[in-house]
Amino acid sequence: MKKKLVIIGLDGGTYNIINPLVQRGKLPFLSKFVRNGTHGTLKSTFPPVTAPAWTSFMTGKNPGNHGLFDFQKIDETGERSLTYSTDCKSATLWEYLSNADFRHILVNIPMTYPPRKINGICIAGFPVPENVNYAYPPDIFSYIKNKGYITDWTEYYEKNKWKSKIQILKEVEKKRLGIFSDLMSEHPWDIAMIVISGTDHIAHFELQKGNQRAVADHYEFVDSLLNDLEEQNVFQDASLLVMSDHGFVKTDYIFYLNKWLKSEGYLSYTVGLEKTYDKFAEERRRTVYGKKSGISSLLGAVGLNRDNLIYFGKKTGLIKIEKYLPHFITKKIPARDISPVWKNTKAYMTSDLSKGININLAGREKEGIVPREKFFRVRSDIVNKLKSLRDEQGDNIFSFVDVKENVYKGTMTQQSPDIVILPNEKFNVKPSLGNKNIQSRIVGARHDVKGIFMFRGQEIKKGYSFDLSIEDLAPTILHFIGAGCPNDVDGRVATEIFSEESETARRTVNSIDVLDTVYDQDFMHDQESVSNKLKALGYM
Repeated sequence: MKKKLVIIGLDGGTYNIINPLVQRGKLPFLSKFVRNGTHGTLKSTFPPVTAPAWTSFMTGKNPGNHGLFDFQKIDETGERSLTYSTDCKSATLWEYLSNADFRHILVNIPMTYPPRKINGICIAGFPVPENVNYAYPPDIFSYIKNKGYITDWTEYYEKNKWKSKIQILKEVEKKRLGIFSDLMSEHPWDIAMIVISGTDHIAHFELQKGNQRAVADHYEFVDSLLNDLEEQNVFQDASLLVMSDHGFVKTDYIFYLNKWLKSEGYLSYTVGLEKTYDKFAEERRRTVYGKKSGISSLLGAVGLNRDNLIYFGKKTGLIKIEKYLPHFITKKIPARDISPVWKNTKAYMTSDLSKGININLAGREKEGIVPREKFFRVRSDIVNKLKSLRDEQGDNIFSFVDVKENVYKGTMTQQSPDIVILPNEKFNVKPSLGNKNIQSRIVGARHDVKGIFMFRGQEIKKGYSFDLSIEDLAPTILHFIGAGCPNDVDGRVATEIFSEESETARRTVNSIDVLDTVYDQDFMHDQESVSNKLKALGYM
């Protein structure tokens, strides 16, 4: 008889929020994992970003072997473009399970658009382009849309202009989980998974303002929804796994990396409104705020931009009222951006999310100026300077600084930022201007490498603590289910979490051959047709 497994992804889930709530009895669903299962820290990818981390979970590989380091990449023309599942150069957990005849229901897992050909249902998660079918098989799309499925909170936000982001996140969460429940009751499955996006969004919205209460309230809301589903036997007595792609940490300082690069002579830039070079940030702004109006230009001209207002709001405490402001007001406020002058730029911060640094390399970057023979010297100089930076207390600002070859292994390592960094827990790092200083004491929050892992069910040790890396989950799940483990993964089967007397613990890990990635070609052709029509109409 096949095992059943339900996986709950809490995007950005962190013990910094969970542990105090569990101790106070506020999270009945997650508390069961502490008492009756195995739990521990799940080490994320470097950088701890959604795109590479969820892909490492699905493939069991480090980014150097699957090819995703961020939501964007530098393509073969030197242009920046967004990344999708087609940029992952490896078969995933779902293909190996499909090959072993296990059936799936997958909802809202990031980096699954376009969905691959699997044995079951996939409702792709963020990012998903507009006006496309993001479901597999394709005919499931009309089913979920008729039920009101929401692929991204921003589409709901635009239609509910008087509601706050916090209200909208809760409504989206409830709607998605309801449809997930319906799919599980109406379709056969062996493995079902849903990713809760709001635990990440609420931290970006509120933890970065110092509003931990709003974040805790959202965790309690999500926990109550999950607890209700379990009490209704929606999970059908399956084993349960809860995990996050990365954690979250509250910070006290911001280090403005591009401003520092300019001060050291590596970067030249101009400043303007809505002029970011960060492709993903540009796309998200367009999705969340839409096109800027004349009012936005007027506000920017008198200094009322997002950077200045956030800085003022955090310093005065008024930032906490932002969550009550309706969308039609916040969307008018423009962003103030850095635009590199590429002909005078040797290095720049790759993106807001990756926190890495790229050398403006000739022949790779569209307007690269650093010759290949000077690449290593320029990079080494920046690394050494970053390692020497100290904060007001004399501590290293960066807890980790290294070159990409020392961080990743695999044939796709060259697609990584040239320098990989991680600040100490007191700091966030931003590409923006901030105020006049390179480092400022200002409350914030950022992704952390310490995510969460919780597992309970038959054959899982009870009351046991054990830490894993995110690459360990795919091989561990495949072994637990009995599908065999591909021989090219970077992670390992965590046999320690299984009860010693269990069949899973006693069974030898079965190494299997590597599969190719498989897409439904008819589906892909239809998507290309839709994309071409949108481009012709000027929408893309």
